[in-house]
Amino acid sequence: DMLVSLQTGRIWWYSDSDGDGVYDERHLYATGLPEVVGLLYDAADGAVWLGGRGQLVRTFDDDQNGVADSYDVRIDGLPWGRHQNNTLVWNPDPDPFTGERGAHWIYFGLGSTEDLDVGGPYNAAILRFPRDGQGQDALEIVSKGNRNPYALVWGAVPVNGETTWQLFASENGPDFNDAPDEVNHIRWHHHYGFPTNFGATFELPADTAPAEIDGWPYSGA
Repeated sequence: DMLVSLQTGRIWWYSDSDGDGVYDERHLYATGLPEVVGLLYDAADGAVWLGGRGQLVRTFDDDQNGVADSYDVRIDGLPWGRHQNNTLVWNPDPDPFTGERGAHWIYFGLGSTEDLDVGGPYNAAILRFPRDGQGQDALEIVSKGNRNPYALVWGAVPVNGETTWQLFASENGPDFNDAPDEVNHIRWHHHYGFPTNFGATFELPADTAPAEIDGWPYSGA
């Protein structure tokens, strides 16, 4: 199955009823929503998580008729402006950063509020939120200095002869100063340069750059 969100506030659910690899059915799962740019299905209980415009919402189809009935707002009021919270992804088990087993975290990015202004304490960052969490206090900061981390993905990467799960995030650079877009290899509690540095070179004077910058882009273009 596939979930698709539209800027009109609708979420469509597509299904391949005959298993031929082509989606042949769709139904309207939810409507009347603000702009949703993050969708995440929970295979454990069938809930659908929505992200966007400073919110994280858990929805559920209580009567199993294909339409969301309950909307549980888990996070509200995150600052957003030019950018907002985007892609939602579950962590692998065990969690690659902390080694926790059986823990269910939603990882997502929250962009800066302006082109060159970070915003609040959770802006321009990669964050994670526990499945059973409630409110901003349950958020944990994974990395900082990420201007507009739009897409996140876990990739299986060979390290020292073993395959490990690594987190990667695309990052949109500002348009006006020819700053590059980036693909960053996200590491625990590292800083990726924004708002003073862009791309793979960190050449600003030490007194203008955050001292904690150490998360170099995995690749940049």
